[in-house]
Amino acid sequence: MADLPVEKLAGQVIVAGYEGTGAAGASQFVADGFGGVIAFAANVPQEVTQLAAVNVAVQEAQARSGRDWPAVIGVDQEGGPVQRLGEPVTQFPAGMAHGAAADADLSREVARHSGEQLRALGFTMVFAPDADVTVGPQDPTIGVRSPGSDPERVAEVALALAEGYRDAGIVPVAKHFPGHGGLTTDSHVGLPATDATADELAAHDLVPFSALAQQDVPVMVGHIEVTALDDLPATLSTRTTGLLRDTAGPDVLVVTDALNMGALDAAEESTGQDRSVAALAAGSDLLLMPPDPRAARAAIVQAVADGTLDEERLRDAASHVVAASLQTGAEPARGLPAAGEGQPLAERLAAASLTSLGETCDPAVLSSGDTVRVVGGTDEHRAALGRALRTVGLRVSGQGETTVRLVEGGDYAAGQVEDGQMPQDTASGPREGGDSADVAVALDVPYGLEGVEAPIELAAFGDTPAHLAAVAQSLVGEVEPLGTLPVPVGDRQAGATCG
Repeated sequence: MADLPVEKLAGQVIVAGYEGTGAAGASQFVADGFGGVIAFAANVPQEVTQLAAVNVAVQEAQARSGRDWPAVIGVDQEGGPVQRLGEPVTQFPAGMAHGAAADADLSREVARHSGEQLRALGFTMVFAPDADVTVGPQDPTIGVRSPGSDPERVAEVALALAEGYRDAGIVPVAKHFPGHGGLTTDSHVGLPATDATADELAAHDLVPFSALAQQDVPVMVGHIEVTALDDLPATLSTRTTGLLRDTAGPDVLVVTDALNMGALDAAEESTGQDRSVAALAAGSDLLLMPPDPRAARAAIVQAVADGTLDEERLRDAASHVVAASLQTGAEPARGLPAAGEGQPLAERLAAASLTSLGETCDPAVLSSGDTVRVVGGTDEHRAALGRALRTVGLRVSGQGETTVRLVEGGDYAAGQVEDGQMPQDTASGPREGGDSADVAVALDVPYGLEGVEAPIELAAFGDTPAHLAAVAQSLVGEVEPLGTLPVPVGDRQAGATCG
């Protein structure tokens, strides 16, 4: 980057969103000198594997631009509720399942498999793992995405996942520094704030990020105000981003959360400074999704010209982006993802994380041919669990002898939560027949199990086919639930299980 002109440096630090499912929109940004693109669900063709051709076109545009390093092609593919790519890309459980399983080797294997699938499709960067420490039911935004409430367990899980991604040749980015798991406002729509002191953050929320940064894992800074330091979102705050730089050193790649999110609107208006310029000045390197990428590049160039932004800070940022891109490994020889290829691994994780919390440790209370009644939850969840129960030889009927209740868990609602208030249409269905049941199952966060009377209580930490299969198999003795609580539920502390 030593001799690159300012305008090219300014483009290199920007990763843009694009429109459509074809190659033209994505490759044009790179042809125009930007550092890369990020794909969302709206960019995914009907056949997911067609993304490989789109991403090849992006890298061809990168080569034609004269840059001999890979363009950033990123995607959010954490598992659980944050998965932009559907089948045949394997649908893995979210972070809390990893926390419940507490098996670093298994987490590493899952991340490696997921990363290999992403590399086969041409992606170079995955915005995962989630390293937020959740505070429990008061956390409406992160929820099941977090590995748990114990900072050390979260750090162990996040490190294992990051290692797995790196083994696959894809660059991981851990998120959301300085920690979103204790906040009640969703930064998609407003500015969340924490009143924790720097020392309190260091002892809790920052533990996973410090561990990751010390292993040179890139870190995403969230739009979170630390009131003890200043009144700015962390992305725009030299003091808050400085906490990360103090721990990580000067060379770790620091990525902003999406700059088009609502949390930045008021801050940009009050400071009068372009959000992209402010983020670079605060210490971030890669600017993710400015509202107008071309306007952001022009603002950066102007800021260097008028002295608002130091040119060496911009040059360092571009160097960090390129250095991370050069860590991208060769695409695996295993070929494009095929239907069902990762399902056994997803089922291993779902089974390892399944946690029994009831009085009865052994949930194997049913035999083939028994009739089950499924109540609670949503129509979709009841139908999906019914299919899984039939797969293990059970009959599902409204008059079943055994009642399985799906409890409310806290459906993921990013972009819809402000001041802790969930939108009404995300709540689970009516509680048919009161709060008692033979079996209670939480298909998301486990907190709803606190208010249910059932001898068998199962926390599944997700609703993917793998989770549903694990629940059904446990009821007929094919799976033993060996997970432990990654978060407190009522008077049961993290680490608890049945009995």
